Amino acid sequence: MSGSFHTGQLNATTITASSNVIAEGGIKVPYVTTSQRNSLSGVATGTFIYNTTEQYAQVYTGSTWKNVGGIPVLPTVANADSRPATPAIGYTHWNIADTQIEIYYGEDNSTSPATALWATIAAG
Repeated sequence: MSGSFHTGQLNATTITASSNVIAEGGIKVPYVTTSQRNSLSGVATGTFIYNTTEQYAQVYTGSTWKNVGGIPVLPTVANADSRPATPAIGYTHWNIADTQIEIYYGEDNSTSPATALWATIAAG
């Protein structure tokens, strides 16, 4: 098909576009729960859904579902005493007691024992 067409609603099993698809007002993709998604069979690579359980758009890679976009959820710690003992540089978590994000950036070896160094971003 060449050119363009306008319709209020289009119901079809398969639509193939060889160029851009422009939809004013958005495109509604299939929405399913995680349980419904996991019971799907014969899913093609590239299938796009909205998972209402996880509240993420997801795409099927051929072997697994991957979240698309969104903000990742940070791991949490109860307080400074429950931080991981040996995190990787850049490890980030939410400290519940101090209501702040903490980012590990190394150790101060001038103290004995060495002190973990954490940058903090306090909640507003």
